[in-house]
Amino acid sequence: HRDLHSFPTRRSSDLDDLNNRELRGRALKEKRAVTVGGGTLVKPADTQSYVNDMMGKGCSVVDLVKVTNCYGMSEYQVPYISAESTASKNAENTAAADGSPTFAYASIKPVTVTTYSEISRESMKLNDADYFSAVQASAQKALRKKVAEFIMKSDATSNAVFTGIKDSATISADTDISILSIDEKTLRTIALSYGGDEDISGEGILFLTKKDLIAFGDVRGTNEKQSVYTITPDTENTNTGTITDGGLTVRYLLTKSLTDTATATEGDYMMFYGSPQCYELGLFSDYTVRVSEDAEFKKRMLAVLGEVMVGGNVVVKNGFIRVKKAKAETAKG
Repeated sequence: HRDLHSFPTRRSSDLDDLNNRELRGRALKEKRAVTVGGGTLVKPADTQSYVNDMMGKGCSVVDLVKVTNCYGMSEYQVPYISAESTASKNAENTAAADGSPTFAYASIKPVTVTTYSEISRESMKLNDADYFSAVQASAQKALRKKVAEFIMKSDATSNAVFTGIKDSATISADTDISILSIDEKTLRTIALSYGGDEDISGEGILFLTKKDLIAFGDVRGTNEKQSVYTITPDTENTNTGTITDGGLTVRYLLTKSLTDTATATEGDYMMFYGSPQCYELGLFSDYTVRVSEDAEFKKRMLAVLGEVMVGGNVVVKNGFIRVKKAKAETAKG
């Protein structure tokens, strides 16, 4: 006989969570509820484990940025140093020169993100808890994709409310790097330009498209025609990996929200580089899920509509370097 204590037991919190999902799933199946509270889009703390469990593959920029709970707020302002203190030589009996730092703030304002997705009607054959989880995951995935896009390039081409890296006033335009194509100098030009004049930050991530990642792999040396860059995808999260150039190793993250270098026109942004923690994502509400069995009746699909209030902005002065397409005569690197 096996010892009774050798069998695994569920914690009370696990049972409560399971019971809640079963109740919500049963309510959906019995058509007693049309709207179901879905929970948080991303947790302000312990984000990494949460994301891997819920999402798996896909753009993981939402998992890496700083997340702040802004529930109940209409706007959130984050102060930052826009110019550092200065010091100067001071002659005897003379007043010290003013070397005070200057400050500014980045505004994070909410937008309502509403996304639509579909799940198979066969999912109703699942048990109640699994059914609710399927509905929840479908809506969350659609919302997170849209938020990841906004982090890169804002929610609009003009008068954006959700401010992406592309349009943030926290980044000075004179720090932008202009290139015509990806060559043997591109990686070090981007990575070593990040940070101050007397330091090199090792926390940066290169945001780029999959085609540009391939372009890095295609770069060959002049004499032996060997690959200049070594690309190593992460086996656990294939959205990320590293690019190595000699002794320089840079983490990368793939995104569909930028323009490929080969097809970009002058002024288009093709890559961003910086620490994701320099971007702050404000959660102004939980997300909610609405389910309809009628909208896609002919295709035997369940229509799922998710909604959340969220905003974001770069909150550190020049927290990212932006790489854009250049004219031939002005190209660098």
